[in-house]
Amino acid sequence: MAPASPARFFDFDYRSPARAEPVPGNTGCSDLMEEVCSSHQERVTQWRRDQTHSLHAEAQRGIQDILREEEGLEQLRMDLAAVQELTEAAKHLSAEGSKLNKAIHASLSATGRRAEEAAQARDELCDTHQKSEEELQQEELAVNRRIQAAEDQKVDIEYFLNRYRDSLGLDICRVAPQTVRLTFTLIDKSRPSREFLITLAVAEHGYTAFDCSPEVPELPQLLKSLNKDPAAAAALPSFVCGLRRAFVNAAISS
Repeated sequence: MAPASPARFFDFDYRSPARAEPVPGNTGCSDLMEEVCSSHQERVTQWRRDQTHSLHAEAQRGIQDILREEEGLEQLRMDLAAVQELTEAAKHLSAEGSKLNKAIHASLSATGRRAEEAAQARDELCDTHQKSEEELQQEELAVNRRIQAAEDQKVDIEYFLNRYRDSLGLDICRVAPQTVRLTFTLIDKSRPSREFLITLAVAEHGYTAFDCSPEVPELPQLLKSLNKDPAAAAALPSFVCGLRRAFVNAAISS
């Protein structure tokens, strides 16, 4: 049940006796007083309403502020968690960076050692290459000298054999590089066209002879004398003359 209005507790009427009708057991009160009390009551009620509305609005603002502070606090908690994660990640990254730094230093040291070894090997290879080039140049010079000597000998042989072709009945036929076949005629008086053959070749260390027909026992000694000084101007003519005499003796004995 709603509480009774305070006006109901007054047991008298505020209207003036002249305006109020007498009520048994009650006293009267004027209409003006009643209006004043009613207006005051309304203002009090409105004030209470306004106060209640203001308190409610203030409470709402306070709740909103609390909610915002709670949201800010939650955001701070999240930021703190993120900072902690970043701190842990930074610690882990620092540890990994330290390991990487050590590995880089070790790699640099190993690279430096390998570079020194490579430089030393390069220097040794350069020295070896230079020595090899010098040796190769010396070998080339020696080969060129041998080739030139062989060419000179070939020229001497051809000159000598061409000179004595008609007088000695000597014919020359090239059968291979630096190899000739000597064919003698006019040796056997009974058969002037009879051929006496021998193959003469220029080797690295001198002359060699093979396919001698007929065979003569003087050939080894003749070759020995020829190879004693093959570059001498008289060496080859002496060999041919000695060989012709050997063939003459073989023709006579046959």
